[in-house]
Amino acid sequence: MIDDDEYDEYRLVVAEGIYKAGKGETVTEGGINDLKSKGRCVVYELRNRQGKIDKKKTFDLAVWWKDSLQFEKMILTYDTFNIDGSLTAQIILVMPEVNSDYKVSYNNEIETRFNNFVQSTNELVEVV
Repeated sequence: MIDDDEYDEYRLVVAEGIYKAGKGETVTEGGINDLKSKGRCVVYELRNRQGKIDKKKTFDLAVWWKDSLQFEKMILTYDTFNIDGSLTAQIILVMPEVNSDYKVSYNNEIETRFNNFVQSTNELVEVV
C-alpha cells in the first residue's frame, strides 16, 4: 500500500507511552504496563481534523502496518469505556526485546480486542 496522501487529514497520537507504576502498585510481568515501563510498547490513536478517533481509518492503518512493519505484537483494540459508551479504537504496538548483540527477531503477532477481551488472534477484525 502506498500512502498517496491517504492520511494527510489525520494525526497519529501517542495515547500511552512510558509507564511508571504507582506507589505500592504491582505490575504484571509481560503485561502491557510492564512492556510500557521498559519502553517496548506504545499505544496510538488516529485522530481526524476534528480531534475524533477515526475507527475505520484506524482499522485501515492497522492493516497497513500489519503488512509493512516489523514488530513483536500488534493489538487492534476497541472499547466502550467512555462515559457516554461510545466506541473508540487504538493500536497497541509491542516491539521485541533487543539483546546485547542487537539481534532481534520479530514475531509479527496480531490480535483484536474488544473491551479487553480477545476477539481474534492472527487476524484483524473491524468492530463497527
